[in-house]
Amino acid sequence: MRAHHRRVQAPCGGAQLRYLIACENGGKMEFIGGLGFSAAAWRLSARDAWIGWDDGARKAGLSKVVGNSRFLILPGVEVPNLASHVLSLAVKRLPADWEKCYGITPVLLETFVDRAHYRGTCYRAANWMPIGQTRGRGRQDRRHAACAGAKDVLVYPLHAQWRSLLAPDGAAVPACARATMAPPANPADWAEQEFGGCALSDARLQARLLTVARDFYARPTGVRRPMWRTPARAAPRLRRLTVCWTMTRPR
Repeated sequence: MRAHHRRVQAPCGGAQLRYLIACENGGKMEFIGGLGFSAAAWRLSARDAWIGWDDGARKAGLSKVVGNSRFLILPGVEVPNLASHVLSLAVKRLPADWEKCYGITPVLLETFVDRAHYRGTCYRAANWMPIGQTRGRGRQDRRHAACAGAKDVLVYPLHAQWRSLLAPDGAAVPACARATMAPPANPADWAEQEFGGCALSDARLQARLLTVARDFYARPTGVRRPMWRTPARAAPRLRRLTVCWTMTRPR
């Protein structure tokens, strides 16, 4: 991380879990990257509006949101779909590890993508949902003076009833949070620009909508099978990859 990650100087706040990613190569385990998860951002207007939080609701539910603060695949490691595959494995493992360490089961993940340097393709391929952008202040800007540059905000629900678990009892979810969300300011392509404002109930449905639109545009007269019968695109090579995890908890 120190050698290759752009955010090496920025501290992660609060509760944290860190994972080393390793794969088997010729009978030996080789480290190929790492992930870091930490406490969620205290205030995040795009997220708070999307969930339907006011200040009181945010204070009550924020501990159930975890941020993916670091993700790195080492330069030189070139495996198709590896990053999205690792993310998919991580979101399945994290809730149990987090609950074991901190006594809280997270129901929503969040992360930030600096569009000046990255497109966030692996997150979208792993069914993370873009919900807006930051204001460019950064996490440590308490005086409203910093200019860190706006970043895309992406989330991943870990529980089917995530909204009811995060919202206070009896709180009404704003219509804007139920039906639509602001499309990304700098969409990756026409599909995201056209459909990025659709707030579906599941992040996987959002990603599937964009996939169907892109496939239809690429082959407007082609024959399509229902997506639930379509084999996973990443399967051929990733089935041969064994990803192992080493978890550390900062002291």
